[in-house]
Order: sequence, then C-alpha cells, then structure tokens
Amino acid sequence: MGSEANKAKGAGAVSGWPCYAWSRSTLCAALVAMPVLGFTLQLWMAATFRLNDPYINRVREQVCKPENMQTVEFLRKQGFIHVPSFVPPQDLEALQKKIRNISSNVRYVCGASDIQPRECMNYDQELFEAYPKFMRKIQLLFEKWKADGHVEALQLNRWGGLEVKGSEFIAINNWPFPFNLMKGSWEFEMGPTISKSLPRIVSLIKGWVTIWTGFPLYTGYHGWHADGPDPHGGRYHKIFTMVWKEGSKYSKEHSNLMLIPYQMQMVAAKSPLFLKYADAIEFYSRISSATMGNVMDELACTVKMDPGDIIFFSENIQHRTQDMQVSRFAIIFDVQ
Repeated sequence: MGSEANKAKGAGAVSGWPCYAWSRSTLCAALVAMPVLGFTLQLWMAATFRLNDPYINRVREQVCKPENMQTVEFLRKQGFIHVPSFVPPQDLEALQKKIRNISSNVRYVCGASDIQPRECMNYDQELFEAYPKFMRKIQLLFEKWKADGHVEALQLNRWGGLEVKGSEFIAINNWPFPFNLMKGSWEFEMGPTISKSLPRIVSLIKGWVTIWTGFPLYTGYHGWHADGPDPHGGRYHKIFTMVWKEGSKYSKEHSNLMLIPYQMQMVAAKSPLFLKYADAIEFYSRISSATMGNVMDELACTVKMDPGDIIFFSENIQHRTQDMQVSRFAIIFDVQ
C-alpha cells in the first residue's frame, strides 16, 4: 500500500517539473532559497560595505563641484570635463528627430551593444552629414586642446588622431511604480551570486523580449565599467551627450552619469577604512558586484545634465548610469 502511494506521489510529481519526484522538496526549496538568499546578501552588503570615510567625503565634495568639472584643468587632473549647452540647437533638434523616427520597440534597446539594431548607431561620415555643426564644433574643440597641450599631456592621441568614429543612442525608460521594480540595476547585482555571466544573460533576454514584443522591459542601466585602455588600441574615449529628458523640474537631478575622477582613485587607495576592509571588499566583490559598486559610488562625481550638454571622458575613467528616475535619450560617441 505504501509502495503504491509512493509511486502515485512520484508520478504526480513529474508533472510539476522542475521539482522531480526523487528530489522535489530539496529542489523546490533550493529554487526558492537561492534568489531570497541572493537578495538578502545584496541588502546586507549594501548596508555593510560603505566606507563613509569623512576624509573621502570631504575630498569628493571639493573635487566634484559643478564649476570645477567644467574646466580644462579638471580634464587634465581628473580625466573628464562637462561642457554645458555644447550641441548647436539645430543639431540637437536633428538628434531628437532621429530618435522619434526609430521604431518604439527598437528605440527602447538602444545602448544594448550586443543586440541593438543598426537604427541605433551611426558611423563616420554619417555623423558629419546628419549633424555637421555639432561634429565641426567637436573638431574645433579637439584642435584647441591639441594647441594648448592638453591632448599630449593626457595622451589622448595614443590610439589615433582624436577623431569621432561612431556612435550609439542610449535609452533610459522610467516606469511609474510598481512597474519600475522590473527595471534598474537589480539584474546586475543578483546574477553574480550564481554566475558572473548571468547578469548579462538576464539583460540580453530582456532586450530580445523588448524587440519582439515592443514591451519596454529592457533596463538601459549600465553598471560600473571603463572603456579601456586596451593594449591593441581597440577602445575609445567617449563623448556622452544628453539629447532628451522627460520634462520635469527634477529632470536635471536624475538619469545622469556618475564618473570617478583620478584624484578620488588615489584618495581611496590611502583611506584607512578602505585599506582596513580591502580584503573583505575584494572577496565579496567576487560574489557580487554590489560590494565594489557601493564603494565606488562614494568616490564618484554625479554630473547633472540638461539636453545639449556633453561630457568628454578618457577611456580609463570608471563610470555608470546614475539612476533611472527620469526617462531620457543620450548619444555616446567613440573617439579615437
């Protein structure tokens, strides 16, 4: 009788895949426990691994003043520069029109380098034909930097003649609560608790679903990374250009770019708290990018941008998306 009951129980369990009969309770428990433990680990590390070093905070507040970030001296010392209202109005309008003409399901995945369609990108001569005044203004800026010795000082010409090579639009789509819980940085943080490749896989799946259905599931979020250097000269300096932001009095405060200036990298290396927790930070960073991300956030400047503003930054500057609170479109240019 007991044997027959077990057989019936086992037969019924097969239909409940992936909880196979022989290990139903164990496997089901694991499937539930893994994301719960992973999310709990993220919350714990977010609360634990923050330097909150008074010295670091004080230096960052001084370094990251908006007026400082708009000077060439800042570019030379820190590796990036913010130039407000740089894009000529005619070309800014042309950029906004280009975005409107991209089909909505494609528009949402612009910036997803692995899967974005050709509509999201422009190359070489296409850029000069579409946005001539903007491209010419960039050329003149680079020529001035060369004449003033900034290019040589920063070795900006080590990969090439400092020319715009290509571009891609980058979308951020803000949803109202509770739909915005499906977006943001969570997939970049949850994944490494299981596999370092999983966050990218999750992001790509969301991108493909967006293209196929037109449902804007793709996040648009980019975590901490640098675009070089590469010993073969395959990476680029960048010009991040804000094209359009959702109209709101809070628009300038959100969906911007965070960058870590050179000085803050050196300050962190000398911080007693950073050194104290260095081994733990390195260990937990292998488990989750949230750990190092939290620390890097404390070293970063957030550049508040309006449409028409640009940020030029060297290929070795660490940067990430600030947040996804405001819908926006930007275009980022490769410079080599």
